[in-house]
Amino acid sequence: MKDTIMTKKQILFLGAFVVTLAAAFALPALAADADWVQPLNEGVTSLTASLVAIAGGVIGLCIVGFAIWSAVKQRLEGPVLVTLFACGLLVGIGPAAIIWWIDLMKQGQG
Repeated sequence: MKDTIMTKKQILFLGAFVVTLAAAFALPALAADADWVQPLNEGVTSLTASLVAIAGGVIGLCIVGFAIWSAVKQRLEGPVLVTLFACGLLVGIGPAAIIWWIDLMKQGQG
């Protein structure tokens, strides 16, 4: 039996979850009046920046730790490295992409 990181069903579920989460963030922002939403937007931006910095640091440490472990074992596992790299990209780019998408929807609305 071939070991895989994620099955197709898990990948589809994760994709649907991401789309649902993006819509959940976007719809209230699109329906809201910009005057009272401004403090919320600033808070979300600050929280996003903080979480990205923390999660990026943790994933970076995981990549370094994995590299050291691979050097000691003298065996580099490609799928694990690709997974860690993909997680780093998602953590770094994901929140910015969602905020960009919300801003794009706001511009299209008004």
